[in-house]
Amino acid sequence: MSFGKIRIIVSRVEMIDFFKFRCYILKMLCIKLRRIGKKKQASFRIIVAEGRSKLNGRFVEDLGWVNPHNNQFKIETERVKYWVSKGAQPTKTVSDYLKK
Repeated sequence: MSFGKIRIIVSRVEMIDFFKFRCYILKMLCIKLRRIGKKKQASFRIIVAEGRSKLNGRFVEDLGWVNPHNNQFKIETERVKYWVSKGAQPTKTVSDYLKK
């Protein structure tokens, strides 16, 4: 394997472990907001999805909703605790709502 002018020689087993680790990082789960609602009347769903997936793409589970216009929200806290125990990381905005 070569990185620029540096050549690194590793065994085949180390390469396989590296690729397993890389695939694990790419499949990291996040708890994030998904925009729904009409134009200029946005509301959000709190979802569990892969870290690099599109916001309107596939998701694993729907955990609640947020309406920022009147500061109302509903979150299933037991399911959030379950997903955090499995390794899902909430985004900064979601973690702010979880603290409330």
